[in-house]
Amino acid sequence: MNLIIDLIDCAVEYSMDQEKGLLGIYQVSGWLSTWCKVMTKKARPLDSVVLDADHCEHLVKDIT
Repeated sequence: MNLIIDLIDCAVEYSMDQEKGLLGIYQVSGWLSTWCKVMTKKARPLDSVVLDADHCEHLVKDIT
């Protein structure tokens, strides 16, 4: 059983490494309102995003 858990852990780590620096974009789908990944894009620098100062601070706290 430990071998299976180790294999899954390695697969998750590999998948996360493949998506470093990328941003997943999700959309609510279906009548059960489940979130589905619809695309992946290269993340852009935070200073290129135009937001009110309060919104920006809140988002930075949320992602760090």
